[in-house]
Amino acid sequence: MSDESSQPGGQPRRLAVSFAGWLDDPGVYEKDYFEQALIVLDANVLLALYEIGADARREVIIALVGVVGRLWVPYQAALEFSRNRKRVVRDRAASFKEVRRSLNEVTDKVTNLLEATVKQVVNLREKNRTLRSWDPADVQLDKSGLEDRFVGIMDSALAELQALEREHDVHPSDMQKTDSLFVEIDELLEGRIGAAPSQGKLRGRVDEAILFRYPNEIPPGYLDVGKKVPLVAAGDYLLWREVLDRAVMLKPGARYVLLVTSDMKPDWWLMNEKGKPLRARPELVQEIYEEAGARLLLVSLADFMNGARTHLAVDISDETVEQLREATSDPERDYGDLRLSRKNVLYLFSMSILDFERLLRDLLFAMGYAAVSSSPSVESGIDFRVRDASGLVPSRVVVQAKRYRHIVGAQVVRELLGAMVYLEVDAGVIIATSQFSSSARAIAEGKSMRLIDGAELVYLLAEHLGIQAALGVDPDRSDE
Repeated sequence: MSDESSQPGGQPRRLAVSFAGWLDDPGVYEKDYFEQALIVLDANVLLALYEIGADARREVIIALVGVVGRLWVPYQAALEFSRNRKRVVRDRAASFKEVRRSLNEVTDKVTNLLEATVKQVVNLREKNRTLRSWDPADVQLDKSGLEDRFVGIMDSALAELQALEREHDVHPSDMQKTDSLFVEIDELLEGRIGAAPSQGKLRGRVDEAILFRYPNEIPPGYLDVGKKVPLVAAGDYLLWREVLDRAVMLKPGARYVLLVTSDMKPDWWLMNEKGKPLRARPELVQEIYEEAGARLLLVSLADFMNGARTHLAVDISDETVEQLREATSDPERDYGDLRLSRKNVLYLFSMSILDFERLLRDLLFAMGYAAVSSSPSVESGIDFRVRDASGLVPSRVVVQAKRYRHIVGAQVVRELLGAMVYLEVDAGVIIATSQFSSSARAIAEGKSMRLIDGAELVYLLAEHLGIQAALGVDPDRSDE
């Protein structure tokens, strides 16, 4: 017989057991999870199979087949996988296409820039009325000479890009029918997908997430609160609720749950001081123990493969593990040495320039811009070149970022308009951490240009990346 002082199983409640999530060493070995646990796959893990090369994917599937008897996918994860499978393949193909275009165009752009710079020297010579003779053509600094210098300079990069493309055997055209990888995943997961919740249960869980858990920052998923649609915002909790219910059904006495996910948000993970994930949030560890008497281990796909190699003797290459770390790392939560504040707020002026640029690149991608790529600074101050595929004809867009504390004036807008003409693109975007002057907005009005000020940037980060951002410096940091 149990009472309030008892833990699951009727044993007396102990700090070392009931609150093990807060211990640095909870006394449960990783080996136990890999050998005994229910292995739960998140949607992003399944989607990663479409992002990595065929060889690495083969090793992942072999590892999953080896534990197929303990494999399980929540209904929510299967739903998100089904919704996003085609998009992942299209975006991957678009990224390759955009990089190839950039490689093919970069020599012309650099040549034009160098030619213009040499022209400045010629102009200075004319102003100086110098009597010395000097002809750019004699030193191969005319247009023809510059072009000759760059012939074939990008051939190696283009060859490597082509080799990377050949590693993929699922293409956008395959998405028009049932592709072979989908068939393989479908067969692997047959009978191992959770049941869909009833409409009443679904509504209750969404209300629980949005009205109670998220306002009180109870993990997981509360960082998604800014998403427009409550059902989408509650996605992480819907998945977690399924995991809790499934854990209750496990055999008593050996209830281990190994959840494999590429979601690196701090509403899933306990972070170190640099914002890097360490292990599952203690609240999650406690909740699954209180409800099901189960133990939880949270791992990335790369760590799962590494663990399968170590504990299950699966033949997995170092190259595959490394590729998975790169392909499935969550860009939303990995910005160099950035440390989130104690309130999990991302202070934009506490970020390095490179980290801020990476954050904006991820935001653009999440907003639906395809093939987001950084542009060389020689391109008139442009930070990104993207494709907007929302219309019937994809448009080419340039983006400029301004991490200003002062108002962005009209000159910045004029410069971007000039860059748009020079680069022959269809539209432009300026993302700023401050406000735009009335004259700046007047110039942009009626043009193919979007101005995103600091307030809208904070909103977009919450809506698309689930990041709570602030336009300031982290008060918790001592190095500011």
